[in-house]
Amino acid sequence: MKQLLLIRHAEAAHPTGTSDFDRPLTARGRQCAQELAEKLKAARMCPELLIMSPATRTESTAQIVISGTGIAKAEKIEAIYEASTKTILGLINSLPDQHQFIALVGHNPAFTDIAVYLTGKYVSLSPAAAILILFEEDRWEEITKESGVRAWFYEPAD
Repeated sequence: MKQLLLIRHAEAAHPTGTSDFDRPLTARGRQCAQELAEKLKAARMCPELLIMSPATRTESTAQIVISGTGIAKAEKIEAIYEASTKTILGLINSLPDQHQFIALVGHNPAFTDIAVYLTGKYVSLSPAAAILILFEEDRWEEITKESGVRAWFYEPAD
């Protein structure tokens, strides 16, 4: 059984003169990412591996989650930034099989779209939201449309 935790980056600022890639988290974004980390820790969810987009807001969200949960291994993958659903599915299908529980931290619309694609159920990932999807498959490459079941969902309060 494979477990995939999809995390959308927390709220980001739009400072003048800053590229989309370099947008930092807002104070609220940092707070929501911390609350997410606390919820994950309380639920005893600690993925073996966390893979993130290298965008500033995504990396900042991931670092807060890593610090709050004790995730031991993290990687950046450029393809997550501005990815399509097809790109994210390709990434999932190429994940290393020795890991049973992996977290991905990235962006919308791809993360909401892949969550819907994998579960067949509507969900919308707001900033700092997370969804845990469980799969009966033993190999990441076997994961496909509607093969997952939503097991846990978190969304920060307004």
